[in-house]
Amino acid sequence: MRHGRRAAEASGRRLQRVHTGPFHDTRPFMDIRTLYLHGDGDTTRTTDSPVEGGIVWYDMDIDMDDDPTPALTGLGLPPHILESCLATRRFPETEAFAGGVLLHMPVRQQWNAPRATYLTLLMLAGKVVSLHRAPLPVTVKTAQRLTMGDAPHLGLARDLFLYLLEAVIETNIQNFVEARSHIEELSRTLDETPDAVGVDDILPFKRNVARLTVQHEEQFYCLTALQGIFAGGAPNAQRDPRLRDMLDTQAHLARSADRMEYRLRDMQQHCHYVMQERTEQRLRILTILSSIYMPLTLIAGIYGMNFKAMPELDWEYGYFAVLGLMAATAAGLLWFFRRRGWLG
Repeated sequence: MRHGRRAAEASGRRLQRVHTGPFHDTRPFMDIRTLYLHGDGDTTRTTDSPVEGGIVWYDMDIDMDDDPTPALTGLGLPPHILESCLATRRFPETEAFAGGVLLHMPVRQQWNAPRATYLTLLMLAGKVVSLHRAPLPVTVKTAQRLTMGDAPHLGLARDLFLYLLEAVIETNIQNFVEARSHIEELSRTLDETPDAVGVDDILPFKRNVARLTVQHEEQFYCLTALQGIFAGGAPNAQRDPRLRDMLDTQAHLARSADRMEYRLRDMQQHCHYVMQERTEQRLRILTILSSIYMPLTLIAGIYGMNFKAMPELDWEYGYFAVLGLMAATAAGLLWFFRRRGWLG
């Protein structure tokens, strides 16, 4: 087995292209970050090599063309779990197996990202493995905290497993706050200058918030299933307080995302109302113009028939009298429509 390591300048961690520990040789373009962790008092520190009673975290950043099978073979996973890790399906999954737990859930690093990256977490005896087919800042940030000693005491693989899930929930909160701020700005613009916001400006927000809602539901499903696994199927078993807090936070985020969807729906209805009012105003103006020109056209038509027996045609002031009649008719109609409120 080959061993190779390179320094990660951005994070100050070791990134292994060819692996140590239980991993066999794998393709040279697969990045595996290996962290050896050991609980030290109230914090967790990293070590250069495995420590008795410590934890190992393998974070695999797999390209779409990479085959992680050789890297996972050394973990001794059951065939169906190995198949689940290799699958590229896009739906949540939580499963317990002999010796560990598998969790497969979506993670969206930006609130308006069109597609989520699915994160697979494996909790094994003394180690945690994370797999993702695109770079995930949430794992990078977690590794930075662990390397800098900013993480709490993590004495078991279960503690690290939950710590990673807490980082995912923290990312969800950041995404929600950012989405809410953008929607608040859009709502303020709509209130101040209604003509500056159209339905086409609101639809992308609705799609992005709908994606967030679906993601929150899928993550809530995974966390609920994980809670049942940790409880061992006993209905009255003591809940893990960290997992309980995550479930409460996720439920609150789901409700908040629903409220954002309702608000966007109200904004969309308001835009439709503004557009309808604008259309009605234009139709109203056209109706007024038609109503004014109809009697004027009638008068012009009557005196344009050129009958010989029309004494008005021989009157010296007939032309000016007809113009005055037409002007008085137009002024009277304008006064009438203004009294009715049609001219605003």
